[in-house]
Amino acid sequence: MPDETPNTAAPPSGWHDLEDGGAALTVTSVRRSNDSMTFRVAPPIPGAPGPKGQWQLYVTDRGAERYDSKYPTRDAAITEANDIVQGIRDEAALDRKTTLFGELGGTWTLWGKAHASTQIARGITSYTAGGHGGMKLSPAMNEAMPDHLRLENRHYEEDGDWARVATAFPEHFTAREKQRAERILRNGMPDAWEIQYGQILQPGMSLKRDQQRFLEAHKGELIVVSASMSKEHPDQLVVSATIDGNRNAEWHRFLVPAAEYSERNKGIGYFAVDPARHPRLEQEHALAR
Repeated sequence: MPDETPNTAAPPSGWHDLEDGGAALTVTSVRRSNDSMTFRVAPPIPGAPGPKGQWQLYVTDRGAERYDSKYPTRDAAITEANDIVQGIRDEAALDRKTTLFGELGGTWTLWGKAHASTQIARGITSYTAGGHGGMKLSPAMNEAMPDHLRLENRHYEEDGDWARVATAFPEHFTAREKQRAERILRNGMPDAWEIQYGQILQPGMSLKRDQQRFLEAHKGELIVVSASMSKEHPDQLVVSATIDGNRNAEWHRFLVPAAEYSERNKGIGYFAVDPARHPRLEQEHALAR
């Protein structure tokens, strides 16, 4: 947690807004106890792979790089950095308590013995354990969860299910966390999202719902389950496909133009093979590897 909790309009000592430091590099530090976060916003690197004209945002936390994200403009990268800083301030205002456990670990979770815990609110505790973790709710808090969000085991893992908790109890989460939770719920748990918000997700609004619609529209067809560049055919991919994308079904191999495959049905991540257009290769795999 930060050394000081924001309680006035002025930033407390140790917090520094990301400032305009020139075209090449902008640096800021955010003090969190004995840790620091450093943000570097750098211009596109000439000759670097990937789309041209993208700015990089490097975030370093406790000496380790957390992520390197790319943005279309410098202002977009700076906005993201400042949003992270504001999220830390908002979290500080919630006054969450973190406990570190010894070598023997703390309470048991589905992810193993906890290494650390953070009390989000009464009855809501976040745990880290062996490289993974999530939130564990008390029986009373879990009972208070809406039916469409509740998990009976009371464990909500950190990659996705925590969004159920943030949606059910928004008063205990920051604005940034709530925004992330809404995106996770919409893209990964569309049924729960539609019940929560009383809307029907339209095409393009939810990754999972779009995938479900794609599979329904292509039911009984060959869906790609793996792909690699062809050594014998430039600009072609060797793809393996099964009926409905079932990895336990019979595998069939085809040649697909790389440019066509890269479209991947507008980012859904699925591709349906057309045996009338895509050449079939002789070697086939009876079962998934």
